[in-house]
Order: sequence, then structure tokens, then C-alpha cells
Amino acid sequence: MRLLHRGKVSAIWSLLSRGRLEVVLDELPFVLERLSLTKRLNLALAAAEHTLSLPRRMALPVILQVEPINSCNLRCPVCACGSGLIKRPLQPLPFPLFQSVIDQTKDFVCAMFFWSWGEPFLHPRAAEMISYAKKQGLIVHSSTNGHCLTDAHQAAAVVESGLDSLVFAVEGLNEETYQAYRRGGRLSTVIRSIESVLCARERAGCGTPRVVLRFMPLKHNQHQNSEVQAFARDLGVDALTFRKAYLERGSIDCRSEFAPANSVLPGKPSESTSCFSCARPWTNLTVFSGGQVVICENDYNAEYSFGSADDASIRKLLFGRRRRTLLRQFAGNGLPFCRDCEFIDQQSATLNISTISFGGRSPDAPRNQADAA
Repeated sequence: MRLLHRGKVSAIWSLLSRGRLEVVLDELPFVLERLSLTKRLNLALAAAEHTLSLPRRMALPVILQVEPINSCNLRCPVCACGSGLIKRPLQPLPFPLFQSVIDQTKDFVCAMFFWSWGEPFLHPRAAEMISYAKKQGLIVHSSTNGHCLTDAHQAAAVVESGLDSLVFAVEGLNEETYQAYRRGGRLSTVIRSIESVLCARERAGCGTPRVVLRFMPLKHNQHQNSEVQAFARDLGVDALTFRKAYLERGSIDCRSEFAPANSVLPGKPSESTSCFSCARPWTNLTVFSGGQVVICENDYNAEYSFGSADDASIRKLLFGRRRRTLLRQFAGNGLPFCRDCEFIDQQSATLNISTISFGGRSPDAPRNQADAA
């Protein structure tokens, strides 16, 4: 999470005095507003601790990442799920456990990322889960491979859930280029899902979810970079994002097969002018489908879990010895799963995504539901 188009001092003043903060999540703009005093103070503390790079931090996480299910209908070769690297039992997150996690974190978490490994909308109660989080005042952002929302009723349920934004991953503009990476999928199905969600949104007369098409330039599709913007506009999506591919994970190395000739994304500078410092272990709380709580989703087998949401309260886990030990190790030389991080060789957290907005919605939207101020 980073601030949107304003200095840190004025942003923090707006947060503390008005309960309003403009932020960027996943390179998309959001507005947090009508925040409770508890959330205001926690956000301000988190920002101060990160800016000062304090070795010991007291702020609670501001982003909750939930893995609804750790299975997928595609076989993407570098994904821990699609490639078979995940050894955790394949299971959906039980709805009562999800409710418990939301109930325990809603007083300090501001946004929920509704995905990790696996296809989130394979969960039979995905729309209900989003709706529950929205009713607790959270911004909800999700991502999909686009194969579960072709049905009008499914799409309507997602729109009615109040989901703020939804990213569709599209790695090719025809079946040949798409299926080279998204193995087991069909581009025509993804397009039907996008159209289904946009139609459901129009019928509902609302502006959410904001629909984003995401394109990952690879060796076999990079010649389509110049065509993607027109393709996205014709579909009627709200924004297009180019995302840099990460082609190594664990024992998998697909650089020779997929690495594009030019690694610089359209619209991005060739060099960074800022220094990237990872704050995810402090600012994000990730809960996997089996209830394991980890400091980063790159710990995809939960080998460094600091507890289970089934066995202990979230606050007890956050302030427990195991998490403190992991954070010290991370702040020192990092943890083994840091090798699987897409930012490991970058100087900036923003060089891996380039975003083009097509207008229609103001930068202030989507917004979180009202908190008690």
C-alpha cells in the first residue's frame, strides 16, 4: 500500500483529522474513508514505522489476504498451485473460519485481497465471503483467471456482493498465445466472463466491481503489447495493467521458455529512482485455506507459519513469539521463501506493474463502506 498523489504529511493529516486516505493497492487507486479512530491510528503508526524502518513494530496489519481455495482449474507453469509445488492438502477455506478471521481483524484491517494460490471463484461461497467482508467495512480486491463467471447468475452474485475491483488475467489476444501460458484455459471463456460481469454491473446500475484486464508480456506474446490497449477498450473494461512476469519459483525455471526480449513494461521507465523496502510481513496478514497464518504468500507451503486461525486468536498469533522470531529473521537476512519474491531484484515496488485507466470512474472509487467514525 502506498499513498496516492499527495505528500506524506498532508496524507497523514487527512487520515487523522478526516478519517480519509487515498492509497494505491496493486497499482490501482482506492479511497479509505470514514475510518474509525482505531484504524486511523493504526494506519498512521504503520506508515511511521515503515518510513523510519524501525526494527520492532507495533502496528497491526492493514491488509488481509485470504486464500479462499488452494486448487485451480488451470496449470500455469510458474504458479505454485498450477505447477504442483503446493503440498498442502487441497481444500476450500471453511466459511465459519473465514467469518471468524474477518470478525477478529475488521477493527484494524482496511482492505482484503481475496486471492492467493488457486482460483478464488472455485470456492462455492466466494460471493458470500466477499459480501460478508464488505458488510464489515473492508475494501475487497480480487483476481481471477476468468473461467468461473460466464454464468449470468454467478456474475450477478459477484456484482451484488459489493466487490470493489476484479482483475482478469489475460496472457494472449488469441487462443494460441493465451494457452501457451494459461494451460488448460480458453481465451473465449475469459472474454465471456468479462462480458458477463460487465453486463451484470450495468443491469445493477452500479460502478463496481471495477474491471481490470491484466496482461503479462512474455516471449510468445510480447508482439501483442501494442494491441492490448485497443483489445481492452473494445471489451469495455475500466483499466489495463501490464505485469512483469516472474519466471522462477522453487525448483521451476521457465526463463528460457517465457522471458521476453524487453523486460521493461510499456509506460514504465527503464530504471528506478527509488529504493524498495518490503513491508509485506508487517502490513499484510495472510490466511491460507487450511487456516495457516503466514507473513507472506510466497511461503506457499506454510513452512514458516506462525500458527493456525483454527487454534488461536488472530491477535494472539500476531503478538506471539513465533511471529516475532520470523520478523527478526526477515529483517536480518530474509527468509528462504524470499527467493520466490517478484521484487527480489528490483529497486522499486512499482516497476512490476504499469496501469492504463480508461476513465468512467473517478480516482476516488471504489470506496470502503462506512466505519464508525
